[in-house]
Amino acid sequence: NHQLDILTSGLKGGFFGGDGPNGADFANYGILRAMENLDGWDIIQNHQAGFAWFNRMQAISKV
Repeated sequence: NHQLDILTSGLKGGFFGGDGPNGADFANYGILRAMENLDGWDIIQNHQAGFAWFNRMQAISKV
């Protein structure tokens, strides 16, 4: 949870890029996307700000 708190503290609006995603959003999304459904994924799902950001990125990237 602590690492997700640090990660999401960098959000400036809905994304790291402000109103829209930038390279940092896509890089971090790729890392977390690779972890989806693995052991520990529930930590991300239960982190309100982190999972909301993940869902926004998933909707934009369509991946």
